[in-house]
Amino acid sequence: MKKITVGCRVRLTGDFLRNTGQVCGGEGQSKWNVVECNCGLCETGDYVAVNQPHICQSDPTGYEDIPVEKRPKYRHINIHNLETCR
Repeated sequence: MKKITVGCRVRLTGDFLRNTGQVCGGEGQSKWNVVECNCGLCETGDYVAVNQPHICQSDPTGYEDIPVEKRPKYRHINIHNLETCR
């Protein structure tokens, strides 16, 4: 199992980008830092939060029924789709 911890610098793997048809564009160039998050998704160990604000922070469409303080703050990514980088 991959060990990705808070503070690690990560990017999407080439396999993930190819499998999702993202062979060109911004996602392949994106790099993030893993941030602290104690949500249920992160507690599974399969996901980490990265320092990119979650889309609901700027566009609450689909999240209107969730109180603002309970909406996700950061983007979460499955660790199997990430690799560490510089």
